[in-house]
Amino acid sequence: MVARIAELITAAVGGKTRIMVPVDLRRHDKDLRSTANLALPLFLDATPGDSWSRIHAQLLRGMVESRELGEMNNGGLQQMPVWMARSILRAGMSIGTRTGGNLVSAIVSHTGTVDLDELSFPGFAATEVWGLPVHTGMVPLSIAVMEARDRTELVVSCRNGAGIASRLERLLDDIATALGAQGQPRTIGAQATRPGRTVTSIFDGLVRSAPDAPAAIGPDGQLSYAELDARADVVAAELHGRGVRHGDVVAVLARRTLDAVVGHLGILKAGAAFLALDPKHPDERILGILADSGVRHCVTERASKGRAAFGETDVLVVDDLPHSGADKLPDLATADDLVYVTYTSGSTGRPKGVQIEHRGIVNLMRSATDWYRLGPETRYAHYHTQAADMACAALLLPLLSGGAVVLVPDDINHLVLSEMLEGSTVNTMMVTPSLLEVMVRLELRPVGMRAVSIGGEALHGPLAARARELFGPDCRLLNSYGPAEMSIVCTALVLDDEPSAAPQPVPIGGPAADTTVHLLDPDRLPVPDGEIGELYFGGPQVARGYLNRPDVTAERFITLSTGERCYRTGDLARRLPGNALEFAGRVDSQVKIRGNRVEPGEVQAAIEQHPLVGRAAVAAVRRAERGDNVLAAYVVGGTETGATDGQERSPRSDQMAQQLRDFLAQKVPAYMIPAEIHIVDEIPLTANGKLDSAGLSVTDAVVREQATDTAEGPGSADSDRRIEDEIAAIWAKVLVVDVSTLRADSDFFALGGDSLASVEMLSQVSRTVVGRAGEAAFVAELEDLVHQLTLGRVCAAAVHAKLAGELG
Repeated sequence: MVARIAELITAAVGGKTRIMVPVDLRRHDKDLRSTANLALPLFLDATPGDSWSRIHAQLLRGMVESRELGEMNNGGLQQMPVWMARSILRAGMSIGTRTGGNLVSAIVSHTGTVDLDELSFPGFAATEVWGLPVHTGMVPLSIAVMEARDRTELVVSCRNGAGIASRLERLLDDIATALGAQGQPRTIGAQATRPGRTVTSIFDGLVRSAPDAPAAIGPDGQLSYAELDARADVVAAELHGRGVRHGDVVAVLARRTLDAVVGHLGILKAGAAFLALDPKHPDERILGILADSGVRHCVTERASKGRAAFGETDVLVVDDLPHSGADKLPDLATADDLVYVTYTSGSTGRPKGVQIEHRGIVNLMRSATDWYRLGPETRYAHYHTQAADMACAALLLPLLSGGAVVLVPDDINHLVLSEMLEGSTVNTMMVTPSLLEVMVRLELRPVGMRAVSIGGEALHGPLAARARELFGPDCRLLNSYGPAEMSIVCTALVLDDEPSAAPQPVPIGGPAADTTVHLLDPDRLPVPDGEIGELYFGGPQVARGYLNRPDVTAERFITLSTGERCYRTGDLARRLPGNALEFAGRVDSQVKIRGNRVEPGEVQAAIEQHPLVGRAAVAAVRRAERGDNVLAAYVVGGTETGATDGQERSPRSDQMAQQLRDFLAQKVPAYMIPAEIHIVDEIPLTANGKLDSAGLSVTDAVVREQATDTAEGPGSADSDRRIEDEIAAIWAKVLVVDVSTLRADSDFFALGGDSLASVEMLSQVSRTVVGRAGEAAFVAELEDLVHQLTLGRVCAAAVHAKLAGELG
């Protein structure tokens, strides 16, 4: 029983734990009597994923070896002066309270079975008995267990804090479920899923318990839980009146606004699942997803109404509806129902709709609540593309924990990042390593951050160390992992206060509650610990499958020989000592670009739709200087396209590369447009006739033109020329190119830049060239600039903004 409780506590903590188990010294001498403490501690170390049987074996070994007797010295405290020992203990208590890092995670005390008759006497019959837990500031949680007459009583003492009551209630529910279950406990995944809980039922409970608490915060105001609930009821009633029924899928096409939050919740309250679309994606992408999903209804806002009216789709405009007055619909959702659908890149050129059920998100909350310190104080930043599962996390995690989602409507730039990190509202967020790198380079000074989850791409030691320095010791940093098919996040590792700066990848940690992990070879047999295998996950977070794609679903969602249904990730990993997992690459060509999953084959298929393209190949290229991946496209066209001979780029090939970028901008999201497009005579093949990825070399394919002139600016004054030279130097540094190759018409994205690199470049231009007086004027021109980000246009905008700042 002690081992099972320790397993549940470890999963709730989401990281390494040390459990203290008091051992009765009378087991060594039954005649021992004293009014003093007759127990000494035995310590059990565990990590998420450790089975109860492994923890139990550790406990038995400790008792056989009488390890508790070795703790009689109390770590040497008895030999210290009282004032010194007291100071050390107080320091430990203070550090534990402030950082959440305690010397001991919990005390679990089992006093054994008590005979109630021995506590009874004439006139008094004992019917129940409880043990009082050990309470100490050094340990945040203490549980006392006592058994009597087929009853097991648990009494808990816990350090107070934000969200503690609800988290403690969930832990006790899980312990009660586990101890009352028949048969052996599960070996991986520590908490049993409470049957029947849904996203809507959890939200409704929070509305009842904290109606006035803020639920959504945006630049144009905020909504309390009661206000959000009332507005969502109006949307639900309207959708129901238009024919939306339990189990349907309804699209949402809206910006990051309060109306969008209302729309998402209204869809769920109507018994349907939401399919979020990003208004910034091209029409062809949106239309393709609507057609593939077969949705008949779309919730939108006035600003996007025209784009939502594709085909025969019924359009509901949220901001045209009243804010209250609708009757509540009965909550018909079950744990098996869909909560949302999100589309990911497909290797055949056709995106796939991942179907996530209520049970998956509810199960994620069991671990995420502790991983990310979620609770009423949470203010979770939502700046993500609405079409990604990171957006689902930013929306649902705070709204299911009593916190608030903080809406960031603007695209990411240095001022938006500064406001998010240095303002007083946001304290929780998810970031990709690529964006984290930009934050570090901008030398921002985050304030009040509680938790930052890093994920979407591989995280390496040097960046993890710089992240700890950036966010400070009071912020919990996690390296999170999870494909969309596993309900957002399925493993996490809490980073140490001083993470290693070694260049190796940071482990992705252990699994979420009730999540099983399998590392298998090509024959689906387990690989030994330490060896690389393909990652398979099981448990309640596994998606239902791909919407309307039974063929692809059968390929990825498989049943093991044990009968367990699992998701085959295509990711490679190894199990490290201590059970943490380390990501080790892919079994296929799939790649992460700025946290978004991209199949190069889908990009290749889009390029080959261009009438001037004969053949194309797309590969991921890792930029060592930035530590990220970018897409590089290699295109073979007809002789009229100006293909190169591999030695020099012609003006016509430059023109075709730009034409392809413009063409792709109408078909795929911005993150799927290659950072580099090379027009080549041929695409290298292996002896077997397959694509020779190793033969695709950026440096061999194209040698950039050498130009002796620097940027041609908007004027000829010496001050303008100095500005142009400074900006050209910034471009050269960010893009890692020779400054002499830059011209006024040099295109930032054509030279290998991406959106995150542009944030860094524009930030440096704004702060070091334009200056604070003209910064607002410069930022106001950014939206027009990014559509054609040439050196000449950036210089012109900088000169204009600097002049505006000087004139006041």
